Amino acid sequence: MPLVKKALAPVLRNVLLGFTAATAVLVVGSAVLYRSLQAQRASEAWVRHTEEVLRQLAGIETNIATLKSQHRGYLLTGNESYLQPYEVTRTELQLANDALRRLVQDNLDQMARWQRLSVLVANKLLYFDQSIRTYQQQGQQASIRGLVAEDNQALNSDIRNILDLMERTEEFHLQQRLDEVNTFSQQAQGIFIPGLISNVLILLATTMFVVRQIQARQQAQQTANQETHFTEAIFQTTQALILALDGDGRIVRWNQFCEILSGYTLAQVNHQPFWERLVPPEEQAQMQERFLGILTGSAMTGHENHWLTRTGEQRLIRWVNTLLTDHQQDTEYVIATGIDVTEQQQARVALSASEARYRDLFENAHDLIQSVDIHGHFIYVNRAWKRALGYQDEQIKNLTLWEVIHPDSVEHCRQGFQRLAEIGTLPFVELKVRNRDGDILLLEGSTSCSYDDQGQPVATRGIFRDVTDRKRTEAELVRQNRRAQILSEITLKIRQSLDLGVILQTTAQEVQKIIHADRTFIYQLAGQGTGQVVAEARLATSPTIVGQETAWHRFVQTELSWCQQGQPVVIDDVGGLTLTPQQDELLQTLGVQSQLLVPLMWKAELWGMLVCHQCHTARIWSSFEQDLLTQLADQVGVALTQVYLIQELEQSRLAAEESSRVKSAFLANMSHEIRTPMNAVLGMTGLLLDTPLNPEQRDFVNTVRVSGDALLNLINEILDLSKLEAGQVELEELDFEVLTVVEEVVELLAPQAHIKGLEIAALVNPQTPGWVRGDATRLRQVLMNLVSNGIKFTHTGEVVIRVQPGRETPWLEFSVSDTGIGIPPPIQTRLFSPFTQADASTTRKFGGTGLGLAICKQLVTLMGGEIGLESTPGEGSRFFFSLPLPVVTPPALATLPPPAQPIEGKVLLVVDDHPTNRKVVRYQAVRWGLQVEEAASGAEALAKMHQQDYAVVLVDMNMPEMDGLTLGRQIKQDPQLAQVPLVMLTSSHLREEAKQALDIGFAAHLVKPVKASRLLDTIMNALEGMVTAVPTGTLPPTPATIAPTSTLRVLLAEDNPVNQKVALKQLESLGFSADVAANGQEALEMILRFAYDLVLMDCQMPVLDGFDATRRLHTLHQEGRLNQRPVVVALTANAMKEDRDKCLAAGMDDYLSKPVHKEDLRQMLHHWQEVLRTNGGAVAQT
Repeated sequence: MPLVKKALAPVLRNVLLGFTAATAVLVVGSAVLYRSLQAQRASEAWVRHTEEVLRQLAGIETNIATLKSQHRGYLLTGNESYLQPYEVTRTELQLANDALRRLVQDNLDQMARWQRLSVLVANKLLYFDQSIRTYQQQGQQASIRGLVAEDNQALNSDIRNILDLMERTEEFHLQQRLDEVNTFSQQAQGIFIPGLISNVLILLATTMFVVRQIQARQQAQQTANQETHFTEAIFQTTQALILALDGDGRIVRWNQFCEILSGYTLAQVNHQPFWERLVPPEEQAQMQERFLGILTGSAMTGHENHWLTRTGEQRLIRWVNTLLTDHQQDTEYVIATGIDVTEQQQARVALSASEARYRDLFENAHDLIQSVDIHGHFIYVNRAWKRALGYQDEQIKNLTLWEVIHPDSVEHCRQGFQRLAEIGTLPFVELKVRNRDGDILLLEGSTSCSYDDQGQPVATRGIFRDVTDRKRTEAELVRQNRRAQILSEITLKIRQSLDLGVILQTTAQEVQKIIHADRTFIYQLAGQGTGQVVAEARLATSPTIVGQETAWHRFVQTELSWCQQGQPVVIDDVGGLTLTPQQDELLQTLGVQSQLLVPLMWKAELWGMLVCHQCHTARIWSSFEQDLLTQLADQVGVALTQVYLIQELEQSRLAAEESSRVKSAFLANMSHEIRTPMNAVLGMTGLLLDTPLNPEQRDFVNTVRVSGDALLNLINEILDLSKLEAGQVELEELDFEVLTVVEEVVELLAPQAHIKGLEIAALVNPQTPGWVRGDATRLRQVLMNLVSNGIKFTHTGEVVIRVQPGRETPWLEFSVSDTGIGIPPPIQTRLFSPFTQADASTTRKFGGTGLGLAICKQLVTLMGGEIGLESTPGEGSRFFFSLPLPVVTPPALATLPPPAQPIEGKVLLVVDDHPTNRKVVRYQAVRWGLQVEEAASGAEALAKMHQQDYAVVLVDMNMPEMDGLTLGRQIKQDPQLAQVPLVMLTSSHLREEAKQALDIGFAAHLVKPVKASRLLDTIMNALEGMVTAVPTGTLPPTPATIAPTSTLRVLLAEDNPVNQKVALKQLESLGFSADVAANGQEALEMILRFAYDLVLMDCQMPVLDGFDATRRLHTLHQEGRLNQRPVVVALTANAMKEDRDKCLAAGMDDYLSKPVHKEDLRQMLHHWQEVLRTNGGAVAQT
């Protein structure tokens, strides 16, 4: 500081010494300097003003670019997250625009440009907003189309041009003001330096002033730096590419977004021509030429090129270039601003491809597609439309919708247009149009309407399908349906009667009513040029044709050849015919103006004619009427065939009934003639077997008895087959228990099986219904036949009945399998035919007539079922059949009472070497809730009993290695097992064996087959500790006797002495005594003298047969001449059902078929003895 003062002192002294001399210079210099400084301050203010304008312009351009990016992102992705930044940027753009207005309002040129810019920016914002609303309302495709619209591109270009012009203007003014600042500074320095020596005091005086000016300048510089930092922030954060290139195209600077997109840092590309790294090799030469053109002004400042990123990806960039020049107007920098439009370009390509596809679909669609403006002019139509209507493109340009629409549909179409404009869409539209050739087309489709910005309709779009063929087909179907309906109604009426006259009259009436003819009649040809009217229907004003047949026949004589060929004859107007005077007179008499004649054919021959007349005026008979009458004529032909066929069938039926009656009478007589001596043979042999005989005599008598039974079975089978073939067998519909029927069959046939050493069993599946509805008797008959055959043709093994539910309700499946000789395949197909067996040797060896299976088949078929067989020769056969048997609720009495102690869940052990027997017990026991274990031998049983406790053990008697008795002894001798109840099952009837079993400790001894109920009782008794002391099972029947002191008074009415003897002996053996009458008249006389309880009435007797005798007996009782009517039991050798019905119809109370088996007689006598006892000696009156 002292040095400064020392240095300044001379200056100060010189300034002070020369102050006066320099006052004038100082004043002048100060004035000039002051003016220069003022001018410099003003210029600096304008510089700041210009820089602010440029900043706002850059902000507007940046905001527009950002808005475009956000707007495009939303339209391309539909992501709602673009909308919030969009609104922020929009607000910033408006603020920048307002700031720009304030800055340029003093510049008229710039203000005019700003006004133009404001309008363009407002339009741009309006476009952005509208496209967003379009997207939200109409979808992406509608909004994307605006992205590439030409007006949009022009708007973008106008905005860029105005911004460029304003920027260049401001940059020019900036440069001018900087030049002015420099000029003023130079002038001040030029004045200050020459006067420095003389004006040191002035310099010293102005020093503080200059310092203050410097400080002010520093403050201005600081403000400028802040603005620069703000601009730098925008520069770095904007989502646009900004590069600064020097005049050689080298990169001087770029923003952060360039680094992100390219993958390069500024350091890696600094001062390198940008095309070397950032432009694909194939575009580098073109890029260099474009850059030179930008520098020289020969190329547009905006362009697109691909950017090559560090990863090798190519991005499409849209550039806007700005030249920065120095004061000599030489290019100093090129500022390039770019936007990544890769996705936009891809969207454009995809949109173009989509448009191409839609255009292809539009043109190649089979449907007719059109667009019509609000005045009806066609905007566009597709190829199918042009092909269907026959117009070319040039013709369509001058064509309107109203020229295409059929006149009948114009008003309807105009109403549709109005409605379409109101609601926007019509989902279903029907149009009738005319093509170029004038043909009518029927179209169906839908239409929609498009509107302008004011909501006014501008055009319609329609998609239609040509349904002309379909509509015609539908119309034809309607006609056909109507014709079919009419035909059906008439056919139904004529089919309601089998009387030919009624049929023909109904036909004539219905035709006359349907087609509104004045006269309709049916003419039947009678041959020899004659015929007659067999039916007529006419209006009261039309004369009848009856009586004019001969003349009318001559009139149609010429048409007969056509009629014989089945062709209708149509005369629309008889006035056009050439007629003879006689024909003309006939037509005038009948009043015929037009005629429709349809032939009636029967057996391909002309039977007659169906004729319709119109009498008041000529008439054109439509094809519909002709077809209707032709088809109706066919139905009349069918009715004729039906009537004549029924007449033939009636004659055949009468002949068949007569034949059946003769056959039945023959069989009845044969049955009577055979059974009459058979009654004596079987009766006497039965009585003889009850007398003491030596073994040889008993063998002889048994042989006669067996042969007689075989003959009687043959007779019964022949009668059964005859009744089945004649359809005279009627089924009963009663409720019955399936298990009971099956067990009865097994029980009845078990002795035969056991004699041959066969096992016989019934396996009824636990799922089988208990009670069903059907004919138990016929089911039992089928099972008896099949099981008997199985026993007959089986030497060793078993015969098993199986029952299980069918695949569908209410079917049950039955089968009978054996291990017999089997049946060869060639025989199986005809085995169910009558009198068929495997071969002649089978008949010789086993006997039989071959009727049993034929009867089974017919019975099963009669019951609605099916029967079949499977067989392997040498291995056995399986006959199976299925029947529909509805399940019913068991009667109250069929429900078993609950056991004294519960058995459900208890474990039962079955010991039997035969698997079938074990399975039989398992099926039965599972139904009761028992658990079943099985053992195939005694040793296995003992091992299981030591491993598990059993409630009851069932033991088979006949087992190899260890029989049932031995096993029982070992069990009872084992202290651990002795308390287990044992039940013996055996196939023999030996009382000694039963006694041994009970002595060993068995709780019961049962003979197989064992009924389920009996087995259950036995198991329950065994569990309760009860012992069955008497062997049970099916034992050989022993003759039953009735005390000879029976009080039943019996009268035998029989004319045959042998039969009298047989019957009396049978009655005597049963403990009854009887009186004898030789005929019906004697029987009535004896009944009047003595009070008999029961009359055995033979049906075929001399003088008075049994039928008339019974009728007179009822008459006597009704007249009061007989106090108490006896029971009448018919004895007849006729065994057919109609014979039984005949007996009951005559008033008889019961029926026995000859030969009479003593057991049947015993049961009948016991039954009526009990009835008479219950009723106090009186039989129920009928």
